[in-house]
Amino acid sequence: MGFGFVILIHFVAIFLLSAIIALVWTVLTRLLSKEEKRKRKILFAGLAPFIGFYSLYFLGLFGSIIVSEIKSVDIGIGDCWYVPIKDNCKLTFIDLPEQSYLDDDNKTLIESIEFIQQTENNVLGKTYDSVYFFTT
Repeated sequence: MGFGFVILIHFVAIFLLSAIIALVWTVLTRLLSKEEKRKRKILFAGLAPFIGFYSLYFLGLFGSIIVSEIKSVDIGIGDCWYVPIKDNCKLTFIDLPEQSYLDDDNKTLIESIEFIQQTENNVLGKTYDSVYFFTT
């Protein structure tokens, strides 16, 4: 899925969750609050979930973008994300971690990686076929 489609799905999910919580809160507020400032309390109970969840979402999104720029790691929204391992080498995932591969200068070295460990300039790992590998 593309970046925009994933964001759209997140917006819809957050809206539905917020709407359910807002409905429950406004009904409870209407039943439990006294006449004094009731309209203001009901309005706050209805809007608070939307403001809270969307604020949390955007702060998390912006924070992950900042971290991805500082650490040179893909933020993971969309089909493919990657993590740099060493100079020209990176670990790339497509959709699922089971569809991962080690890429060196845009050439696939190892596919279907289950476990991986980096020690200084060496990369150790195991594939889903129980094949162990070591690269320098």
